Amino acid sequence: MIQFVNYPGVTWALEALEAKCAHNGFEVSHPFLDRSLVEYVASIPFDKRMPDGQWKFLLRRGLDQLLPECVLRRPRKRRMLLLLLLLPYVFPDSFLSQ
Repeated sequence: MIQFVNYPGVTWALEALEAKCAHNGFEVSHPFLDRSLVEYVASIPFDKRMPDGQWKFLLRRGLDQLLPECVLRRPRKRRMLLLLLLLPYVFPDSFLSQ
């Protein structure tokens, strides 16, 4: 998991997104990429983090008193990769120079 956070392609995409958002007056934060949080979650045995293949089990379990059931049980979103692939077309001006 730590390797993923430090992967150059992910770092580049996040930095490019942050630069373009800052240029347009938006602030981007990545609370789930906090190093101490990632290290803590990585230290939890896999079968406790993802029982029966259930994605985001710990997150859902931690928020089960705060969020409605329909939000807790909705299917996984798959739009982030598409967003990263489309960024150069959404912000074409000097995308690679930032």
